[in-house]
Amino acid sequence: MIRILICFSLITASLLITSIFANSALLFTEFIHSLVDLIPIAFAFYALRIIDRIDSKYTYGLHRLEIVSSLFNIFTVVAGSVFSVYISTVELIEGSRGDFLLVLISSSIALSLSLVASTDKSEEGRVSGSKLHAIQDSLAYILAVISSLLIIIMKIYFIDPVSAYILNGVLVITSLSPLKFSYNILMEKSPIDTKSVETELQSIFPQVHHIHVWSICDHLNVATLHVRENPDLTLRELDKKREYAEKVLREKFGITHVTIQFEANNKKERLEKI
Repeated sequence: MIRILICFSLITASLLITSIFANSALLFTEFIHSLVDLIPIAFAFYALRIIDRIDSKYTYGLHRLEIVSSLFNIFTVVAGSVFSVYISTVELIEGSRGDFLLVLISSSIALSLSLVASTDKSEEGRVSGSKLHAIQDSLAYILAVISSLLIIIMKIYFIDPVSAYILNGVLVITSLSPLKFSYNILMEKSPIDTKSVETELQSIFPQVHHIHVWSICDHLNVATLHVRENPDLTLRELDKKREYAEKVLREKFGITHVTIQFEANNKKERLEKI
């Protein structure tokens, strides 16, 4: 994890510095791209140490920090892309020419560091996601290397802003899915079909109802449900059924935290009163 963080930090810093001197819209867009990846990686490095910390105020831990990080990341994409498109448009209209040898060198260094990051041997879920980011970024740096080579050899300078437009488009498109996911979590949308959950649980609790499922973050799903049961059942019998229901929810639906509210089925008593 540390190797990935160091590589992305070096990439971001080098692209920021060289984009200032190279006067290249594409290189600035690469900087935005690397910054957008560095933010969640730095967050993951920090969050892995505190995210499961539970106290009397944060009873589920600090998992929602992932959503805060994601939304901040999306804001960075939007703000950076708007500025990058502005720079690209000015460059396209005025025909400004940057130092594309510097672009080539900087992109090659970024590509090398990105490939180093992608070879990290860690197996943790969040780290695997960072490695995937590194592989995807390598494709963007390859685009920059090819574009700068074409500009140096063929002197076709509009390739730079056009490539920046393409990279900005990729940035925005790839941000749509995280935005939708973050919105769904904040709105407490059920990550699974509750009807399927109800059908599965009816074999254990025939009178299960009021099923609610939502996500705390991308890897923590919770559920609450009500169950009408025979009031003559012992606590031990109910507990065995509860344990089996929790196992089903965990293995089939990925629900790791369940609260079950039991209610006495007084149908027999109501019939006797009638």
